[in-house]
Amino acid sequence: MIFEKPGTDGELDVVSSYRVGFTCTTGAIDSVCIKYTMRDGICRLSYWPLNVFQEFLRSIEYYSESHYDGSDLQRASEDSEYARQLPARHPVHTLNNERPELTQEDYFTARDVFYVASLAVADQGDAICTECTFANGTRRVEVLPAYIAMNLCGAMKASVDLSGLVGAKPGGTA
Repeated sequence: MIFEKPGTDGELDVVSSYRVGFTCTTGAIDSVCIKYTMRDGICRLSYWPLNVFQEFLRSIEYYSESHYDGSDLQRASEDSEYARQLPARHPVHTLNNERPELTQEDYFTARDVFYVASLAVADQGDAICTECTFANGTRRVEVLPAYIAMNLCGAMKASVDLSGLVGAKPGGTA
């Protein structure tokens, strides 16, 4: 597996797909591991402790709510023909076609090397830009096109909701 060093070329920083893994204890999320596939095919890992993940989730939720109307996500969900008109490397296609595998080894590598200590987020209109500062002091930028960002937001929110259901105590009568 090839992992990229912090990039200087903005095009290298564009995400084409992702995979997210959550670690939970009794229904509560402890941490999150995200593996991105970048536009050039390189993979990047990040490990998010709960407090930084919550900050990221709030930011990406706000971005998604602000930009959903007229977005590719809205158009693709409302018009089945819309995606067919888009180029093969459009995020609507790369999201599924370039999705990485996330392994236990990736999780441990992310935890040990790519532990996100702090986060800065910028709304660029057609994308959201994140700059992570890792525990070792290095920084890295990822640019999530709107379609990728909104899809990631939905996936993370669904996982957070599911973690609450898994941790819920059974109740009621049978």
